[in-house]
Amino acid sequence: MKNLKIVLLFLCLSFYTFSIKIENNKYFDDYGNSIQLKKYKRILITDPSCIEIFYLIRAEDKIIGVSKTRINKMWPSDKIKKLESVGTVSKPSIEKILKLNPDLVILNLMSLEVEEVLKKQNIPFIVDRSTSFEQIFQKIKIYGKITGNEKNAQNLIDEKNNKLNEIKTQLSKNSKKLRGLILYSTSPLLAYNSKSIPGEILKLFNIENLGDSYMGNTHIISSDYILKNNPEVIICTMKIKDKESLIEKNNYLKYTDAYKNNRIYIFESSKILRGSPRIIDNLKEIYEVLYK
Repeated sequence: MKNLKIVLLFLCLSFYTFSIKIENNKYFDDYGNSIQLKKYKRILITDPSCIEIFYLIRAEDKIIGVSKTRINKMWPSDKIKKLESVGTVSKPSIEKILKLNPDLVILNLMSLEVEEVLKKQNIPFIVDRSTSFEQIFQKIKIYGKITGNEKNAQNLIDEKNNKLNEIKTQLSKNSKKLRGLILYSTSPLLAYNSKSIPGEILKLFNIENLGDSYMGNTHIISSDYILKNNPEVIICTMKIKDKESLIEKNNYLKYTDAYKNNRIYIFESSKILRGSPRIIDNLKEIYEVLYK
């Protein structure tokens, strides 16, 4: 049942047709929600990547509460543990949110069940989601603007953009294109397509994303498809913690070049999935693993 819910969540995300934009002094998220571009003082956040950005631009004084994760650590963990918790990312408490009286709520995709209550209470909210490095830079700029930390935000953008360009220069020396996948779950076997941060990473590393043949952000990959397209690189994250359990549940992966050449890699989700500028810091490590 839990795996079915995961699949249904990502299937639902495929049908949104909005896009991030700024218009008439308003910021519109990927899902049609909008907020006024003004300074907010009491911001509640249920998205880990957004929390990271607020600390990186020194806007943590605007955070009045957060949702916390059960598995992957949030950064900076020593400071976040001192913040008021409103529950987990996937199940925030609407009662605790309302009690804190926020003037803005920034939601994670897993927290959407509180949307209707926020609308009824006339509490402005947006959903935080990035599918590209460019969108990460864009939301840094937005968060700088709504917290009054625009200079810090621009400095952060410049710093991470320089790091991104450095890794692009290194990658320009590796002309060989590989076929690969970034997997999310072993049963069912789920892979990200190009409209995601993992897909953006594959593109950056000149790896043909075999998950692109499926619509949506994360979808079931069949054994027939795997054997036909024979991935040379398989990167695993989120629910896949070790190669042994992946192969045990999907034995046919032994016939792929990725398995035969020992090119199945495990990365913590925060290093390859979270839409935070800190993900750019991890690109060098990923580069060294893939091209060692």
